[in-house]
Amino acid sequence: MVTPELNWQGGTERCLAEILTRWPRDFDLRLYTMQVDAVDLEGVEIVKIPRPPGPHLFRYVWWVLSNTLVRRRDSRALGPPDLVYSPGVNCLNADFMTVHVVFAKHWDFVRKETLRDLRRPATFLRTLHRIIYWTVIKWMERRVYSGPAGLVAISGWDAREIERRFRRAKGSVSVLHHGVDSEALSPERAAEGRERARERMGLAEQKAIFVFGNDYYRKGIDVAVRALARLQGDVVLLIRGSFDTSPLWALARRLGVSDRVRILPPTEDVLTYYASADVVIAPSREDSFSLPPLEAIAAGVPVVVSRLAGVSEMFESGKHALVLENPEDAEDLAFQVRRILEDPELAKVLKHEGRALAELCTWENNANRTADLMRDRIAEMAQTVSGSD
Repeated sequence: MVTPELNWQGGTERCLAEILTRWPRDFDLRLYTMQVDAVDLEGVEIVKIPRPPGPHLFRYVWWVLSNTLVRRRDSRALGPPDLVYSPGVNCLNADFMTVHVVFAKHWDFVRKETLRDLRRPATFLRTLHRIIYWTVIKWMERRVYSGPAGLVAISGWDAREIERRFRRAKGSVSVLHHGVDSEALSPERAAEGRERARERMGLAEQKAIFVFGNDYYRKGIDVAVRALARLQGDVVLLIRGSFDTSPLWALARRLGVSDRVRILPPTEDVLTYYASADVVIAPSREDSFSLPPLEAIAAGVPVVVSRLAGVSEMFESGKHALVLENPEDAEDLAFQVRRILEDPELAKVLKHEGRALAELCTWENNANRTADLMRDRIAEMAQTVSGSD
């Protein structure tokens, strides 16, 4: 298994951590990585590769080259592995991959905004670095996704995109949605910690809507602020994310809601966030999946999610969550939030049915399904070798 880091904070990193802590023990697993933070990997052999300082592009190129050379060395000394697994584009010789982001699709989405930033002196160098990094990643995608590796996407939307963009056969990319820890994120635990969580967030009688995201534009955080301006004055917007906040505050001041917007620090205790929320929103303009809506329904919190977030394909609108058809429509987002806040019966249905769905989407099932797909890929590779003999 080849992944640069493993922790409970990031998206891909956290999902992989959830799987690895539930991994079937009939695999002899060797993990190549640069950093592991607070993840229990008992029974897993860890091969640490030094993490250099420097810009992200340099670190990525270093990571790809160094893990390839170290694995080649170990293959000569210990024998080749039955399978090389990479969550994302971490090497050119993966046999099996889970695809969390299709960078070619992402570039199409951000191209206009990025080229505009390239013309601004203040953002030129950072934007140029980002463009070069994405160009390298897209080249890697073309090489790997067009090859024989077994691929798993985290949404049907991404699976179809991969097949179309990289000329793979229809149905050749499997779909495996993310899971959720429905025991840790239970409505009972959320209710038990709600008073303490709201006190910690500085909430009194206000109603709290929560949005998660490390990308201001792609995650639709500006749309969330514009929706807040259309909601009553006792509603506050809580934001968990790491991004340049200057456009956020500029918009909030212009709309007169800066005193109702709060940015929260990261925490491993995500239940605190869900326990404090009355509604979780995910107005993504583009998102392969978006885990927070699934975690929110597990914790019994009503959700409004964009149709353009991959997780929405799991939900029946009006039953498990409310689905926002146009993520640009701040008026509709405000309307859907208002429906939940003002209609206790609707909120009750969303909480009950959402929780029932979350109980079926366990990380245990996800880990076992991933392992089954790996076994199928190993058998397929063995059959190919046998046939060539």
